[in-house]
This record gives sequence, C-alpha cells and structure tokens, in this order.
Amino acid sequence: MNVTIVDYNSGNISSVINSFKEVANDKVSIEVTSDLNKIKSSDKVVLPGQGSFKSCVDALNKINGLRDTLNEFITELILPEL
Repeated sequence: MNVTIVDYNSGNISSVINSFKEVANDKVSIEVTSDLNKIKSSDKVVLPGQGSFKSCVDALNKINGLRDTLNEFITELILPEL
C-alpha cells in the first residue's frame, strides 16, 4: 500500500511520518511529496494539520493545482484521505 503525506509547507509532517513508521512497521510505502501525479496514484493520502485551518488552506492554495487534486482524490477517485 502506498501512503502519501502531502507536503504543503504547513502542518506537522515530522510527527505524522514518525507515527506512520511506528504503527506501519514497514508494511506500507510512505512518501512525502507535493507532486500532484504521485498524490493521484497513491492508495491513501494524509494531509497533516497544524491547528490553524486558515494557514493550512492558505498554504494549500499556494501550490498550483494541489487543492483541485485533493478534491479529485476524495470525490472522484473515492479514495481515503486521512
């Protein structure tokens, strides 16, 4: 299983990576990226938060196409987002 942790220059990525490594015990492939094609081809997507929703949305909007890709992942591909 491929799990992509979205790197949008916000959120607590290191905690999310460490948590997955601890729980997954090398049973899943974890990649941290903002590459839209890699996000689309992932089995699951993790969008780390940081407590301030506005700053997360602002950061998402700074990466061209990321918000649309995440919406497509959830609504059209119907794949789980964490």
